[in-house]
Amino acid sequence: MASWLSTAVVQKVVELQKEAGRQFLRVSLRRDEFDEDGDLKQSILLDLLHESLIFAAQKGFPWSGVALVGKFTEELMNQCKGLSVSEAIILLKDKLKAYESQLTHQQLLTLFDYFNNTFFRNYQLYQFVLCQDQKLDRTLINLEIQAPLHPLPLTKGIDVNLYNYQQKLAELSAAEAEKRTSLLHLKEKLCLKCEKMLEQVYKDLGVQDTQILDNKLFKNVVKEVIGTQIKAAEAILKEEIRINFEILELRLQKKILKPPTPYPPSPPRSTSPKGERSKSSKKLSKSKSEKMKKKS
Repeated sequence: MASWLSTAVVQKVVELQKEAGRQFLRVSLRRDEFDEDGDLKQSILLDLLHESLIFAAQKGFPWSGVALVGKFTEELMNQCKGLSVSEAIILLKDKLKAYESQLTHQQLLTLFDYFNNTFFRNYQLYQFVLCQDQKLDRTLINLEIQAPLHPLPLTKGIDVNLYNYQQKLAELSAAEAEKRTSLLHLKEKLCLKCEKMLEQVYKDLGVQDTQILDNKLFKNVVKEVIGTQIKAAEAILKEEIRINFEILELRLQKKILKPPTPYPPSPPRSTSPKGERSKSSKKLSKSKSEKMKKKS
């Protein structure tokens, strides 16, 4: 009796997990590796062979019978190409008769029901896959997947409204600190600019370090230096006022930012004042004492 695959190989295919069993079956049949998504014909044929082996094993076929079912399935797939449904059913019956000496009558009936309920139920679809050449039109796109951050412990969780309030408050504080830092940098920049302007004034007037200044030249030097310092001070003052206004605006936003109500909300306070409660208690005690006197 010629065997399709050895019983040991068939048994290992059935015992492995589905994908591992499929790949081991492909290697055992000496078929080349293929793209599961791109070559649907090879993928579907491999599925048919693998599922037929699983079915036979689950139905209690001996391992030699399971191997015969695999061989039978492969032969049927190859011989059914291009046949009509009626022709394929006749072919199935003829092949079952040819296997009468190798499988029992009950096993042949089980095999007939299996192909009738699986292969022939989707026969036109199988014919399309087996007989038609596929035209693959595929676009590959590489997408970067960013894994989510590790969550913090639940004990550190806060209400979402309180979290948003804290985030907004932190943003305003950071913006205020940034404004103050930019103001310091601006002052340094304008001071350096003032020094360069003074140096340019000395160069334009042609004053030497060892030169004795006359009255007219002295007045010109003082006038130019004072004018330069006034311009620098004016620029610094304008920028300082502008940035301070922006800082005040940020402080105002922080001040009008209302914190969220606590969750759960605190219980409502009683509307009756303490004085009224004390008066009512005094009246009640007084009425009780009067009743006691009447009884006595």
